[in-house]
Amino acid sequence: GGMTTAKCNPVSPVAILVIHGIDDQHVPVAGGRGRHTSKNRSWPAVSKGLEFWGKENGCQGNRKEIFHKADATCWTFGPCSSKRPVEYCSVEGGHHWPGQGKRMLWQKLINEQISSFPASERIWAFFKANPK
Repeated sequence: GGMTTAKCNPVSPVAILVIHGIDDQHVPVAGGRGRHTSKNRSWPAVSKGLEFWGKENGCQGNRKEIFHKADATCWTFGPCSSKRPVEYCSVEGGHHWPGQGKRMLWQKLINEQISSFPASERIWAFFKANPK
């Protein structure tokens, strides 16, 4: 989601993977408040965090599409001089775990759609490819 830390000074580059629902009404991808955002809360845009990590990791150039399936697209930013990638996956739907299978009761009540994007598998592959 959005990077909420005001001050971040990493001592070494960090591989970053962000997965976010484009219709998230808890933490809107564009920032601000959604229909289901808690009172007195406002979120930064997801793009701000991606820009921060791209700069920290020395990523140059345009983003490159690395995955596309019916309800999800992933991009990598770079190449990155630090050899630590910054990736972003945009999935259809809202505030859910992509690829979770069945909708939970609260998701049914607000008619929350879920993505078939296999988040667990993507996260595992990312960590396996980018050990610290």
